Amino acid sequence: MATNVNLKYPNFTLTPQAGTFGTINTDAATTILRIKNQSGGLISDYILSANIHPDNEIIGVEYCGPLNLTEFIDNVTFITVERIPDYDGGGNPLSTSSQCLVKRWEINVSFSSLDLKQQTVFYTTGNYYYDIRAMAVEHYNRSFSFSQPSGQGYLDISSSSRIENNDVLFLGPSTDTDNPGATEKVSVSHVTGDKVYLNSPTIYQYVDGDSITFFNNIYLISEIGYAGNTAKGTIFKHDIYSGTRVEYTTSGEYSRITGARWNTQITSIAAISNSQLLFIRPYDSYLKWRSMFLTNIKSNDKDTDWVRKYVLTWDTYEGHSAFK
Repeated sequence: MATNVNLKYPNFTLTPQAGTFGTINTDAATTILRIKNQSGGLISDYILSANIHPDNEIIGVEYCGPLNLTEFIDNVTFITVERIPDYDGGGNPLSTSSQCLVKRWEINVSFSSLDLKQQTVFYTTGNYYYDIRAMAVEHYNRSFSFSQPSGQGYLDISSSSRIENNDVLFLGPSTDTDNPGATEKVSVSHVTGDKVYLNSPTIYQYVDGDSITFFNNIYLISEIGYAGNTAKGTIFKHDIYSGTRVEYTTSGEYSRITGARWNTQITSIAAISNSQLLFIRPYDSYLKWRSMFLTNIKSNDKDTDWVRKYVLTWDTYEGHSAFK
């Protein structure tokens, strides 16, 4: 059981450097991504290129790139979701919400910044209610199956599952001695078996086992069901890049979800619903694949928030006292 974890800010994610965590700090005039290690020591701060509006609630932040690196690297991606409140006639924020803001950010190490690359607003319209309480970014970690020379128009990859035409893949960092630490982005032309063909050839060389990461969809979980049914909730699936709504599903269980993350091992949304951890598989008709009972939820709001939002890091970081 994970214990002795105290988070000041209601968001949390793993980060590229091994043994580090990140939260978005909105207390100061300038919003920052604060990185700490397992013992709570400050590693670095990255200034967001666009401040988070003080009325907006950060529902979640998720890192979608290679893990367990020796240091931070350029161009890796973080995704944030903000819940935008409704306002009364006097311009005061209400507890209700009918829209959310999804932002895609990339690290710039030289300038110690987290640069905004894209933002998309999703809002209630017709029968679709976007009162968002949780999010999960569908992302994957793969690797090269063979050494990769530069200038090659395809990749031999450990698994091409879930890779689709026009997906963007992040390659590296390379461990090839000719270009150690090199990274690049490539787009997918088509897939044949475990060969992934590219729209343009690679620039750098890679070796067997070097990292390949990618993300494609985001799941936004509303506490209101289809057509405004307050007895149910909704999971919306959207393409991250285009913002297109791919599909949705509604259920009574979804209205109680207060936190979620993507589980790469079983390709599922891992969501907290009351005292249950639910594994919901979008590629299996949103089957509730498994549920687990959580025994360490406490009446203290801070402890409860941690368990609901961040239990999904247990498999990697268990029992550490960070972010005090």
